[in-house]
Amino acid sequence: MNSELHAAQVDHLLELYCAWRTECAAVRAAYERFSTAEPSERGLAFAAYEAALDREESAAQLYADQISLVSATLARGGRDTVTTESRSARAWATTGSAWPWRW
Repeated sequence: MNSELHAAQVDHLLELYCAWRTECAAVRAAYERFSTAEPSERGLAFAAYEAALDREESAAQLYADQISLVSATLARGGRDTVTTESRSARAWATTGSAWPWRW
């Protein structure tokens, strides 16, 4: 396998893993806020928790998609080029995500 391609894939996997873990932490924080919210604030806190869950799910799917792409390349002996930007990554990037890195 081309070492440059391999390095790019590994770098992208690490970025996606970090993004997923960041969203996991956001879910935990949102749940903590929801569980300790005053009754008058629980509706808004729950909505924030649901939004955090949706972002975590999207980040997890991006990571899983990229793992599938890399796995497919490895199964072919690395002969084919695999993009480091999946279709779902492009879709996520257009949603105005607050992730600190760019695609």
